[in-house]
Amino acid sequence: PIENVYIFALLDVNGNGEVDGGDRIGYYSANEKDYPTLITIDGGETGDIDVRFYMDVMEPSGLTMSLKGSFSPPEGYDETAPPVSIILARADDPSVLFDDPLSAIKYFERLPAGEFLFDIDLSKTDFLPGDEITVIALWDRDYERGFPDPTGGDKIGYAQNKEIYAFTVELDYGVTPVPSAGYEFLLSKNVYDFDSSILYALDMSHAGSFDPAVAKIIVMALHVSGIEVGLRFPNKVFVSINMDYILALKTLPATSYDYIGVGERIDPVPPRNLDIFTALFNEITVWEENEPPEPLIKGGVTWAGAEKTAYLVAILDKNGNNRLDDDDEIGYYCNEPVQIISNGTIEIPGYGEIIVPDWFPADLFGTYYFPTPIERITRGDNREDRGDGEFGPFWIEMNKYYGSSLLTE
Repeated sequence: PIENVYIFALLDVNGNGEVDGGDRIGYYSANEKDYPTLITIDGGETGDIDVRFYMDVMEPSGLTMSLKGSFSPPEGYDETAPPVSIILARADDPSVLFDDPLSAIKYFERLPAGEFLFDIDLSKTDFLPGDEITVIALWDRDYERGFPDPTGGDKIGYAQNKEIYAFTVELDYGVTPVPSAGYEFLLSKNVYDFDSSILYALDMSHAGSFDPAVAKIIVMALHVSGIEVGLRFPNKVFVSINMDYILALKTLPATSYDYIGVGERIDPVPPRNLDIFTALFNEITVWEENEPPEPLIKGGVTWAGAEKTAYLVAILDKNGNNRLDDDDEIGYYCNEPVQIISNGTIEIPGYGEIIVPDWFPADLFGTYYFPTPIERITRGDNREDRGDGEFGPFWIEMNKYYGSSLLTE
């Protein structure tokens, strides 16, 4: 027998006898992610090898462009370990690597064993200066051959900027350094095997003005260990996010809302679905063997003994640059408004104590809206328990208001 064989086909669209931009690539795949599948050719006839055309040949830019840098290697990674692949994807949603990799992966390069430096020539790709790409490092610890495939037990990392909440890197003409100033590139996420999602809806009633042709909505679930809230002068709720603790993220067009303040707010059918990443920060404890109603992700306990696991947050990215800018706005899930009636320490349900500073004026006391955590996340679909046997999606509301002043920053 001849082992480990790929079956490929090339459709020469323009009939010039060469492989060039616009031609189609096909191959045999029996993989749920549509990766090429290795076969063994035995004696006689090998049947049921159907080829499907999956992708186009890129039109090379021919520009002098490269991606050069390094990632911070995890413990145990050396020249005796399976290799790391650097993956370049044209996507602003990191979950696409697991859900639909062929739709986003543009290029990958497997590094020599133990290597953590890379210098990738982009001239034969169709990337252009100004393109936003996701740069991923995958330590495929059960790798034997073929295409990179994240599975349980692997480790993964993204080039990210925590200050501006960016998962993408903007390409320059010439050399684009990774990580550049403000960015980090760590293989700090463990890959698991589970299926979990949060059902939600978007209320844009107080989102303010934006250009729907440009703006985006970035929806995320954030572990309780990765958020800080407080008050900022004169009357704003302050929310700070640590990207390491993101449990889920999805980017939507700005028109993807379920309520904008007209008529009665009704739960959408079906609700929106936010899939929990199967690659999570190594400081987050995951019990992937647990079945509902047991928790999948370890959260925390509030002062009242209730569980708390994750917050739901949405960023209205007004200029669509996949970054948090000064003009962008933040909303979140909140079902327990807090009354501020004096300076000093107050208790925020599901979060803990915060300080109402002495400089906070009494004429701004009143009802404030702080993020409310989801108590427990399990395998399968997670809904809001509204009591009396009623369940529905978690409503994320953009920019709570106090009087005529904007609360959320």
